[in-house]
Amino acid sequence: MIIKASEKGQALILIAMGAIALFSFAALAIDGSMAFSDKRHAQNAADASALAGASPKSGEILGTPRLTLQEPAQRVTAITTTP
Repeated sequence: MIIKASEKGQALILIAMGAIALFSFAALAIDGSMAFSDKRHAQNAADASALAGASPKSGEILGTPRLTLQEPAQRVTAITTTP
């Protein structure tokens, strides 16, 4: 078999293209798994907050009533507006 001079090094090009394709698929798999992991963590946080809000003792922590959303804002306003 006679190899022409113009085909010399063709295997190197094919191996390089194959490596690029392999790394591209690996990066895509890693990116997809990170997106899945982020979605799972966000869903876990949403589930935990929904369960905490729906619990019968959600208004109290160790017997101390929680502040409503307006009370901290009113306290900050009172502190900043007093001379």
